[in-house]
Amino acid sequence: SDNFTYVANDGLADSSPASVAITVNAVSAPDTTPPSPDPMTWAQVPQAVDESQITMTATEATDPSGVEYYFDCMSEGCNDSGWQASVVYTDTGLAPNTAYTYVVRAKDLSANFNMTAASDEATATTAPAANQPPSFNSNPITEVDATVGVLYNADLQDDASDPDAGDTLTFSKVDGPSWLNVAPDGGLPGTPVDTDVGVNQ
Repeated sequence: SDNFTYVANDGLADSSPASVAITVNAVSAPDTTPPSPDPMTWAQVPQAVDESQITMTATEATDPSGVEYYFDCMSEGCNDSGWQASVVYTDTGLAPNTAYTYVVRAKDLSANFNMTAASDEATATTAPAANQPPSFNSNPITEVDATVGVLYNADLQDDASDPDAGDTLTFSKVDGPSWLNVAPDGGLPGTPVDTDVGVNQ
């Protein structure tokens, strides 16, 4: 700061001297430097948590004004993080057994919001969906009637379903009448005898 001394005059006499202090402030250069590292890097590349989540961690960036991070999904069906303070991001609601690719950027919190270049792309694949067991459409199942001494042949394929598309169902006998067999493809071959007359379960 600089100090100045002044007097005032009315045309006939001066005032007592007065001291005035004036502070001159420096002009700050605008911040045009993005956080470091630039480009951004991964501390932990994306990796699957389970069938619907992928987690990832950015390298902690530094900048005098503070830093935020943006995890950008480069694939269809996944989600960007938005700007956040945390270096960790977990993407949720993903499809099972699907590959997703991400990059991460950082920006500072100066007036210019200087941004780094994106990291290298990194890809992770969600886990396969957990298997769901098949089920019978009804219990008990009622099949067509059989006749003593006549070869019987029915089929269980249409009586069962599986929620996992593409699964092939096989069948086996746990217990039941000795005359009736259960084939792996669901067939019910056998020939009943006189002692088998009545409802067989």
